[in-house]
Amino acid sequence: MNASVVRLLQCAVYLWLVGYVALGLPEADLLWDRPVSPVTRGGWSSGLMAALPGYAAWAGVPTALALLALALYGLWREPPYWAALLMAVLFAALLQRAWLAATGGHWLMANVLLWMVLLRTRPTGGVRTAAAQFAFLAVRLQLCLAYAMAALNKLSGTSWTDGTALLRVAADPTYGPSVLLEHPAVASALGHAVLLLQLAIPGALWVPALRRAAIAVALCFHLVTAVWFAIPDMALAFVVVLTVWAAPQEAGALLGVARRRTARSA
Repeated sequence: MNASVVRLLQCAVYLWLVGYVALGLPEADLLWDRPVSPVTRGGWSSGLMAALPGYAAWAGVPTALALLALALYGLWREPPYWAALLMAVLFAALLQRAWLAATGGHWLMANVLLWMVLLRTRPTGGVRTAAAQFAFLAVRLQLCLAYAMAALNKLSGTSWTDGTALLRVAADPTYGPSVLLEHPAVASALGHAVLLLQLAIPGALWVPALRRAAIAVALCFHLVTAVWFAIPDMALAFVVVLTVWAAPQEAGALLGVARRRTARSA
């Protein structure tokens, strides 16, 4: 665990949260205040929200604005434990309200935010240091588990190996690309490639000699899906969490660039 890598992860996650709230506010009525998503009863955040009197009538936008303020603070400096925990709770509350609009990236981020409560750049004391190291490892494992489970879930059927899954996405005008409908063999090949990628990345990330190549391939994959299938929120969530695998010198360089740009614009 390196302080620069931890801080890079924190800044990347909080920047993603800023984008999540900023893009969601124009649709706040449908997402959070009077959500289209049916109310669920299983999650702890649902129970927390149900305890708020008249939540559906007033608390959606204030919750989002509070999350936005905390995320902006987190970009400025490392938030204290209570602020990190509050961000995890607020995001989970908003996510439960809009779960029909959520992707795997949103659920990954919800889990990562919980681990980040314990994650510190320079923890003091044996207990806090051990907790931070555990959280750092947990974030890494969480990302690898997300890739592996996505692949195993796809392998449970045949729609990804025969190309049906990608053809269904291509047929939806919201996503596309419709040109894929004319090439089912290409769709099948792409389906196999996605499965291979999602199975290979978790293992490759743990091998130092393969790590840079794995990160580069994963970044290309997510950026392509962000543009091609119009799911930037999901793609960028995975890109953000990939920073936990950055080399210390690379993390330090990226943070330095960010600081210089911030200083120039100030």
